[in-house]
Amino acid sequence: MAEEKIVKKKESVKPKIAKSKKAEKKVEKKQEVAADKIYTIPLKKALMRSMRKRSNAAMKLVKSYVLLHTKADEVKIGKNLAHFMLEKSHHIPRKVRVNVFLVTEEEKKIANTELLGNSYNETKAVEKKASGGGIAEKLKSRLGAKALQKQEEEEKIEGKTKGKKIEKPKKIEVPKQE
Repeated sequence: MAEEKIVKKKESVKPKIAKSKKAEKKVEKKQEVAADKIYTIPLKKALMRSMRKRSNAAMKLVKSYVLLHTKADEVKIGKNLAHFMLEKSHHIPRKVRVNVFLVTEEEKKIANTELLGNSYNETKAVEKKASGGGIAEKLKSRLGAKALQKQEEEEKIEGKTKGKKIEKPKKIEVPKQE
């Protein structure tokens, strides 16, 4: 029986593939996508600022707090957190609870910060459209389709009168009698 057990053990053992420690660490770094942490960030210092500067000061406090505690290279603030902070810019909360998702990309730690209870949604800046027409183009873009049609009709009517020259009555010269 002892011999049978030994035979069974040999069958169940699988050959191990030898990996170097460096290769294992590289695999671990690539797989280190997200680690969640919850922080409560005090915003008392932002309340000391003037009413107009409070929301910007609060955003700076959030970024500096997350940088300090996560040792990340970069902090990105999520859509919901930004909306929450800027919604009532004069009356910001005394503290805010946030979820921080640590992500490593190309040897760079990025801390994605979002309001507690929300998944991270990146805010995207809206690109400004280049307008070459000035005020007239801005007004046309704000006007509706009907207003543009009316404007075209008026231009057609004005165009007809502009194309024709209004003739002035000619002066008739009367010879002077002496």
